[in-house]
Amino acid sequence: MKNAPEIRPLVIEGMAEVLAKQMGVEDLEMLGLNFPPEQEQMFVASVEGNVHGAGVLAYEDFMDKASEKVGGQSFFILPSSIHECATCFAT
Repeated sequence: MKNAPEIRPLVIEGMAEVLAKQMGVEDLEMLGLNFPPEQEQMFVASVEGNVHGAGVLAYEDFMDKASEKVGGQSFFILPSSIHECATCFAT
């Protein structure tokens, strides 16, 4: 619990940014999913490299950092795999 955040730091990125890295910006635009960061409503929490990153959920400051990323709004977490968690606005 103490060393993990130092060895494998938390990374929270917008879903559009994650998809752009995986699919490419052109494909994302073709699907109509490329929108400005200020309109982002879903974020992905993981570690660098996105391998076995769902453990960030147990990091001591995870909830504070997730809340900060969504602008202090209410949010919920969707554990989607062993690699990441999705953090979404509660709209």
